[in-house]
Amino acid sequence: STIFLSFNYREVCCSGHGKNGSLSVLQQSIRPDLITEVELPSCRGIWTVYYKSSRAHTTEDNEYHAYLIISLEGRTMVLETGDDLGEVTETVDYYVQGATIAAGNLFGRRRVIQVYTTGARVLDGSFMTQELNFTAHSSESSSSSSEPLGVASASIADPYVLLKMVDGTIQLLVGDHSTCALSISVPSIFTSLSEKISACTLYRDRGPEPWLRKTRSDAWLSSGIAEPVDGGGSSSQEQSDIYCIICYESGKLEIFEVPSFRCVFSVESFLSGEALLVDAKGRQDDTKVSLKKEAADSIRVVELAMHRWSGQFSRPFLFGLLNDGTFLCYHAYCYEGLESNVKDNSFSPAGSVDLASASDSRLKNLRFRRISVDITLREDISSLARPRITIFNNVGGYEGLFLSGTRPVWVMVCRQRFRVHPQLCDGPIEAFTVLHNVNCCHGLIYVTSQGFLKICQLPEAYNYDNYWPVQKIPLHGTPHQVTYYAEQSLYPLIVSVPVVRPL
Repeated sequence: STIFLSFNYREVCCSGHGKNGSLSVLQQSIRPDLITEVELPSCRGIWTVYYKSSRAHTTEDNEYHAYLIISLEGRTMVLETGDDLGEVTETVDYYVQGATIAAGNLFGRRRVIQVYTTGARVLDGSFMTQELNFTAHSSESSSSSSEPLGVASASIADPYVLLKMVDGTIQLLVGDHSTCALSISVPSIFTSLSEKISACTLYRDRGPEPWLRKTRSDAWLSSGIAEPVDGGGSSSQEQSDIYCIICYESGKLEIFEVPSFRCVFSVESFLSGEALLVDAKGRQDDTKVSLKKEAADSIRVVELAMHRWSGQFSRPFLFGLLNDGTFLCYHAYCYEGLESNVKDNSFSPAGSVDLASASDSRLKNLRFRRISVDITLREDISSLARPRITIFNNVGGYEGLFLSGTRPVWVMVCRQRFRVHPQLCDGPIEAFTVLHNVNCCHGLIYVTSQGFLKICQLPEAYNYDNYWPVQKIPLHGTPHQVTYYAEQSLYPLIVSVPVVRPL
């Protein structure tokens, strides 16, 4: 514990002049304000979900969470998140006989999806409407003779659920908005795949104009047509494109459209952490790739995430977590140069219309630029470990991601740049999720390695858009000197204020 306490430094300094003078308190790490805590040993994961009934008219950001799902070593607990946290494990149709892999919302928050090792349940509030069992062949006709297949991880992007199985294959749950039901699908491109998948995730590119569409080589053909058709109506706010990002054990990364699973972007060696990621279609880097494959035998990507936060000019971020603790971060941008089109045409034979049309569907102008972030987990991560990356859109008015583990870290997105703040006051953190209800407005829940579940809020007095979280205490004068009186825990300081000299 002394190791983590040594990082909880607080610096008090004088800042400002005149009426803007203040005492600035800087902290090296975030210390959430505790609301309540309970002892909860052997916790493996926590999730909060919504339940939007037909009578609900609240906005998406102000809607309260309905349930808290807690995955333990050999069972699952379910709590209502109303005025008080009350356990309802025995009265709901959730799967509670074993651990939960993932949970979230589908069909515009009208349903809850709970994924466990051998299956999934779709729930309307507390009542189950559908149960799915995962098998090696996932064919309904042969499900009785197929062997159960375990789920290693899951990614949810309404109305799809991507499952990574323990054998390195993937399955896709496809949702039907009219019936609020799911069907199991195995993309044909992966049925005969010899290479194992190390990590995968879904990305929902949403908004009036999904951002990745701009990076197609033929995007200019539709840029002046789609806007008048979709603009102005509420439907323009609801359209979105779903993409599947997959990384193989060799280090190759590919982005597919969902549900067609047509590859639109690929990188031969995501593991190497290059400064720039460019679509590898048509590039002749065979020697370079083979050398990197040899070096990447022991290194794997164990977790992927891709997200685009709010903002008129925001762009997607791509994250990758390696099994040696390395955290890769990339920011997407649209390359508008003409050189790429000239180079790509040289690889296509004249008159090859099919090849040209297929090439136009790729995200040729998509680039990812690596961002340097001061994050070191200093731990080896198993490929079957619990998820570490948790995306949040509103915790105390901030958005970003939380990285759990032995050295938990907040990565806050402020004006499209990252502010990295560690949270070391509680030691290692096993699980993290957001919570918004009557008693905890846009707060958070996390479970420590000592087995305590804590419900907290970010301190409102601090501004996190800095290198260190800072709190400014106005003095209405110019501070000159400050010191610390340890016996009484006081900070004496010298302040001067202008005075009017009497005549």
